[in-house]
This record gives sequence, C-alpha cells and structure tokens, in this order.
Amino acid sequence: MIGISIGTRLIGLALIKHGSLVDWRMKVFKGSWSASKHARILNVLDEYMTTNNLSQIALKRPNRARTSEGLDQLTRSIIDLAQRKKIPIRTVSIEELKDYYGSSTTKEDLISYILKKYPEAGRTTQMTKKNFKYHIETIEAVALADLLNQ
Repeated sequence: MIGISIGTRLIGLALIKHGSLVDWRMKVFKGSWSASKHARILNVLDEYMTTNNLSQIALKRPNRARTSEGLDQLTRSIIDLAQRKKIPIRTVSIEELKDYYGSSTTKEDLISYILKKYPEAGRTTQMTKKNFKYHIETIEAVALADLLNQ
C-alpha cells in the first residue's frame, strides 16, 4: 500500500508492506509548472508503482481553497495512471485523514501519532520550523498508507 501526498513541488511517498513501513521519502520537483514537469512527476510515480507492485493507493486530495490548475491536473493524471495500472486508488482530504485519527486531531497530533506508530520515520524526519513543510508531506503520506493498512 502506498500513500501519496502531492504538490506541484513536493511529493511525499510512503510504502507499507505486510504492516511494516518499508519506505518513506520526499521527492522534490524544482521549477515552474509545465508539461515537462508534469510528465517528470508522472514518470517517477509510474516507476515507483511498477517497482513496488502496489495493491492500493491512498492519494491526498487537494483542499479546494488551496489548489491550482496544475495540482488539479496532476491529481487527475495520478488517478488515471492508477486506473490504467488497475491499482485501486482512494482519494482522501486532509480533513478526512485527521478525522480518521480522531475528530479533534490537528496536524501536530497526526505527526505525533505517526512517529509513535512508525518510529523509524522519526529517525529521518527531524522537523524544525524551517523544514516543517518539507517533512509534513512525508508524514501525511505515511498516514495515508497507514489508513489503507487498517
């Protein structure tokens, strides 16, 4: 199972197999949004899906108030890619994700829960005010994969 927390610049990926977190990473895609950047992101995700023989995908659905044309296009393309590969995909908003872990869950609570359940992720995800945005994508990806693992 894989969790994907998407953005047009940062993408968090997390892979859970047989109940164990086996991979969690951040992919950075620099530069302005373009057709070639879109293709690069899809190529990376296609390779990741193929290499890891996925059974399910949980994809973070962008917040309607904070989305962009590029992010919407990328979301649709990832859903299409999963469908072509016949991998079941579930889109989940950050609000749904936080609700899943408890109705009053904040992003900080979500981080605490994930790092407690998967301490290995904490060894490479040292959050500071400066890198919070970078690492939150990874934590969200782990939470998405964990949701599918239940």
